[in-house]
Amino acid sequence: MIRRPLLLAAALALLTGPALADSYSTSRLHVRGVIGEVTVTVVPGASRMEVQVTGTPERVARIQVRPEGDRLRIEEERERNRTSEIKADNSLTVAVTVPAGSPVELDDLIGTVRIGDLDAPLSVQSGMALDLEAGRVTQASLSVSGAGDLTVGAVSGALSVSISGAGSIKTGAVGGPTSVALSGFGSASIASVSGPVSIQVSGAGDVDIEGGHTPSLDVSVSGMGNVRFDGVADRRQVNTSGMGNVEIGG
Repeated sequence: MIRRPLLLAAALALLTGPALADSYSTSRLHVRGVIGEVTVTVVPGASRMEVQVTGTPERVARIQVRPEGDRLRIEEERERNRTSEIKADNSLTVAVTVPAGSPVELDDLIGTVRIGDLDAPLSVQSGMALDLEAGRVTQASLSVSGAGDLTVGAVSGALSVSISGAGSIKTGAVGGPTSVALSGFGSASIASVSGPVSIQVSGAGDVDIEGGHTPSLDVSVSGMGNVRFDGVADRRQVNTSGMGNVEIGG
């Protein structure tokens, strides 16, 4: 039976322990707008998602947890012009346990996020200050505007990176196509690649690929951007304008 949406408006029954502890028969996770600490623990062989939310009654009252088909959505409702006040109050923790292979989508979070080895797709859209660490994924779509700092383990499939502002993204080895677009002062660091690579840099962004073998490398740099690929490219196409710099090994 599908559970009706849960608006967590009641104060804690006890002064200690979770404000919410429930489980859901969903296979995808979407977390949106949460300000605080989010942890996603991956349990191989699990069949349900489990959620625990702790914090002050005022903060917990803004959290909604609801299943939408096969997706579990966790969202914090924000009052206009109160983001700075909430940001100073870190008294909210969302802990989620998911089965291995569960795709995760994160949208407009502020604070810290820790994710285990998903072995599933990961999508991150960060508009402000986010500190994220995640393990292995099958695909990754990572977008940062502002000052986000994202670190992701090995990506067995495709990787898409988009950074504007001063964001930073670092990943492990990538097994599929890699696409990187930087503007502003952002930086991207990738351990190695083995598929086609496309890089576009404008402003003063930096891209560093530490190794690998790609069948095709397409690089476009304008402004003062820098690109370094310390690997082998069977085919390369490089366009630079301004004071941009491209270094290719192999």
